[in-house]
Amino acid sequence: MKKALILWSAVLLTSCFPSKEKIQILPDAELGKPYSTKIEFSNGQRTSPHRFHATISPSDSGLYASGATGPWNNETVISGTPKTKQNISIEIFYVIKGPVDFGESHEQTKYYEIRVKE
Repeated sequence: MKKALILWSAVLLTSCFPSKEKIQILPDAELGKPYSTKIEFSNGQRTSPHRFHATISPSDSGLYASGATGPWNNETVISGTPKTKQNISIEIFYVIKGPVDFGESHEQTKYYEIRVKE
């Protein structure tokens, strides 16, 4: 009985702390030079363009997201001119339209990083 209680407690605790998602590395950028890269973020699934949000950190990085584009609203373009030498993080939140795999949520978040070089 104690073993079952300990196991159940461990399962509950690990479900309370979500694991950090995998960070996908995008092509490097160069400080002060124009940058542009396209991201297909939903693995080919149609998304809701009104439920797309990209957060770029630091906020004064000089890069911007185009919004959800493409025929399935599952692409975005990150572009601009990097103004900071530090790496740039991008968090993309989106909602999948239509069916999803069992256990998968319609709401998805993906993480990206751009290394900025001099």
